Amino acid sequence: MAIRAVLRNLVLCLVISVGATAIVSRPASAGISGPVAAVANQGLDRCASYTGKQLRDCVADVLDQMAGSVPFPSVARSLRTAAAGVRAAVNKAQALSAIAVCQAMVASSLKLARTSDKDQGILDGWDRLARVLVRAAGLIQAKG
Repeated sequence: MAIRAVLRNLVLCLVISVGATAIVSRPASAGISGPVAAVANQGLDRCASYTGKQLRDCVADVLDQMAGSVPFPSVARSLRTAAAGVRAAVNKAQALSAIAVCQAMVASSLKLARTSDKDQGILDGWDRLARVLVRAAGLIQAKG
């Protein structure tokens, strides 16, 4: 049973790394734009008035909305997967786990972007996405 979990995590990391490499190799900006981040943060501001399941549903809606504004299919897919996981979560630990998988993809992509001598726009896009995910996770952690 433990071997299966280790293998599943290894495959997940490999998929994230391959996807991140494909994303970062594109010349256009990755992550999310400033206006998309601003809209997401406004959505999270609205979510802050909720607790429990209502909060998780609100955060999932924000993640879905961001996914619709991202030009990269793998990033959009990761955000939609996180949203589905947050929406399906029955407690805050499960919701945080769903966001953590998306954060791992973003962290991996941001690391690759930093080491690949790409322009600052790519780094800014990944940084904005990472900050929105951290804020979403913080809300769920605090009020979840």
